Amino acid sequence: NTIPDGAYTSYGYSYNPNIQTATLVPDPQNPTLGTRWKKTTLDGFGRAIQVDTGHDSVTVEQIIAVLVQNASNACEVVRSAVAAMPQERRCKCGAALKHAIITQPDKISPAARKRLALLLDKYLPQAVEAR
Repeated sequence: NTIPDGAYTSYGYSYNPNIQTATLVPDPQNPTLGTRWKKTTLDGFGRAIQVDTGHDSVTVEQIIAVLVQNASNACEVVRSAVAAMPQERRCKCGAALKHAIITQPDKISPAARKRLALLLDKYLPQAVEAR
């Protein structure tokens, strides 16, 4: 689709995954300047489940820099949240699992005990080693 000033829009489709991409190139003489794009990922019913938009050309280095910054931001959010937590717990949430475990302790496999040890050890009697 080209308009009189030469700008054009191109569309791309893929079906596995189901993605539609529209790219607007305002200046064909400089196709990397001012370009805008929108990528829509659809579920099996044709509903948008993710929409990504951007502009101009983006390098891998720029993408990696944003990913690194986002990881740094996420770490800072966790640091701030932990720092804001009170030193002493005043609620019963620390024992929320105490009455939630319905599996008999001797029926919990050693692999499951090991995998869930951080959460369950304080509520389960120590397993007796097989002799």
